[in-house]
Formats: sequence, structure tokens, C-alpha cells
Amino acid sequence: MSLEVQNLPASERSSYNTKIRQYRNQTEESKQRLSQLLDDQDKQELFGNRYSDNDDGVHDSQRKQLLNNQSSLDRSTQRLHDSQRVALETESIGGNILNDLRAQREQIMGARDTLTAADGYIDKSVKTLKSISRRITANKFISYAIIAVLILLIFLVLASKFW
Repeated sequence: MSLEVQNLPASERSSYNTKIRQYRNQTEESKQRLSQLLDDQDKQELFGNRYSDNDDGVHDSQRKQLLNNQSSLDRSTQRLHDSQRVALETESIGGNILNDLRAQREQIMGARDTLTAADGYIDKSVKTLKSISRRITANKFISYAIIAVLILLIFLVLASKFW
């Protein structure tokens, strides 16, 4: 109901919020009353009619306190079990996360090793390309020199024939 009230206009929202608070209080009071009736019923089932004399009010109040303490102990035990269950679930989730992180670490380490190897190959290829570039440049100069020598020889042969 409170979710529905939030969608209402502000002018109507306050009156409905008040009603919701009243309903929650009534529900809480009913729960407490039910708990008290259940405790009384448990007491009645536990002790029966053997201690029904009202002459000894001290024993009756001690029994009531004992029942109240027992119900409080039961609630505390239940909370403890719930907390233990949550702790075990959290531990399990933490273990799964650690396993996932370990697998991811292994993947990252493998990727890093692969990148390191690739970097080494790139360095080798850069050196090879530079060497090839130097050889190409040297071959160009040698080719130009041979062409120049051949042209010079052709001119010399032509010049020697005409003279």
C-alpha cells in the first residue's frame, strides 16, 4: 500500500500515510497480543492445571518470566541460526568470487605473456624492416652507380669510335 500511496498527489498522500501508520501499529499490537496468547497457551500446555492455585503468585510470575525468557531465547537462537546461514552464504559467495578472480588473473597473466611475445616479434620485425630499407637504399646507389658507369662507358666507346 505504501508504494501505491507514493504515486498519489502530495495533498492526498499525507492522509493515506497516517492511515498506513495506524494499520501498521494495529498489526504490530495484534502480533504482540498473539505472541502473548501463544505464550499463555504454551504455559498452560506445559504446566497444565497443577499450578492453577492463585495463592502462590510468586511461582506464577516466575513461570511467566521463565516462559518469556524461553521465548526470548528461542527468538535469539533463531536469529543466531539465520546469522550463521547468512555468514555461510557470504563465505560461499566470497569463495566463488576468489575463484573467479584467480581465473581472471590467470587470463591476464596469459594475455600479458602473449603481449610480451608479440612485442618481441614486433621489435624483430622493425629491425628486419630497417635492415631491408638500408639494403634497398644501398642497392639503389649501387644500381645508379652501375648505370652511371655504363653510360660513361657508352660515351667513351662512342667517343673513341668518332675520334
